[in-house]
Parts: sequence; structure tokens; C-alpha cells
Amino acid sequence: MLAHLLLSLADAAVDLVPLPPGGEFASSVDARAASLGQGLSCNARDGLDLAGDAAYVWGANFHVASASQCCEACAAHAAACGPGEDPKRSYWDDSGRQLRCGRSRGKCNAWVFCAAEQCFSYDIHVHRRGECWLKHESNSTAPIAGGPTLPEKMRTAPRSQWPWAVSEKVWPAAQPPERVQWQSGIMSATTDQHRVWRYVRRPGWYRRFCNKHGPC
Repeated sequence: MLAHLLLSLADAAVDLVPLPPGGEFASSVDARAASLGQGLSCNARDGLDLAGDAAYVWGANFHVASASQCCEACAAHAAACGPGEDPKRSYWDDSGRQLRCGRSRGKCNAWVFCAAEQCFSYDIHVHRRGECWLKHESNSTAPIAGGPTLPEKMRTAPRSQWPWAVSEKVWPAAQPPERVQWQSGIMSATTDQHRVWRYVRRPGWYRRFCNKHGPC
């Protein structure tokens, strides 16, 4: 039992990938998120696909114009929704269509935005520009996220070896892109920015592929 625990802790330590500060991209997203309000930061990162532990709004059904607007939608959800709130309460006007809280188990604190014409993901869906996913992330210091690049071993592998089955109808290109096309952020108070995105943890599909077909 002890040996298994020590091995798990060692794997977790190796799995932590340090991240640099958000820099100019993060600053520009914060500056453009006009309705976010003072004291909050989007903590945006380019090229990261954040998994989150819950998704309150599916991006396939909710499109916005920019990463900053996606962050604003997350902030609006956090302000209006959550346990005990009226499920019919509106928190976002999506071109005349009111988005309502629904029976949300929590408040949004993380968002993911598709910034390319089509964003690659190891799943069965076609992801288009503008998708905005409103999520929750319990580990804001070291969230699970793919990116900012996919290893060459993964990109050049036969499609049959890809971490998930992605049909040619979903992604016609022979290879996934080198750089992840998603943009993500974790909302926090500006005073807590030093605690956010210090590391990322690799997704399970990443580790399983690299253990079997790597090194990555």
C-alpha cells in the first residue's frame, strides 16, 4: 500500500508542468473584458484546453466573439447562478436569447474559448470558432489542461493510435495541429493571480498515449 502511494505521488509530481505568467495575451483579455468588474482577472492563457471538473454551459450551443467575452459570460454566471438560485434566472443575453442558470451545481470560475476556424480536440465533435465553454475548476493552481503544444510523437502517430478516435469527417487533416487552438482562463481576484496557473497537470489521455507509444 505504501509503495503504491509513493509511486502515485511520484507520478503526480512528474505530471506537474510549470507555466510562465500569462503576459501580453492575459493582459489584453482582461483589458477587453469591460463588464468583468474591478478586482477580477480572467487569467487567460493561449494554447491551453482546460478540462475542468464540471461544465455548466456547452460551447457547442453557445458562441461568443472573443476570449474576453467568454470570460465575461463566466463572470455573469458566477454572479447570478449557483445552488439555491432560481433556475429560471437569466444571466446572459445571447443576441436576444436569454441564457438561464438552470439547476447549476455551482458557479463558473473557468472558461474555454475556440479561437480558430476549427479547434482540434480528441473527441467526436466538430468544434467551431467562437465556442465558449463555462466550467468549474477546483484546482486553480494546477488544473488539468492540454497544450500549449502536442508532442511530435502524438501528431505523427497513425490515426488508429490517437488517444481518442477522431474520424476524418470530424478532422479531415492527416495530423492534429502542433499548437493547441483553444484559449482558457480561470477567474480569480486580482490579488490571487499568483496562485492561478502555476502548473498544469497532463490529461489522462496524454499520459496513457505517452506511456504506451512515447516517449513524448
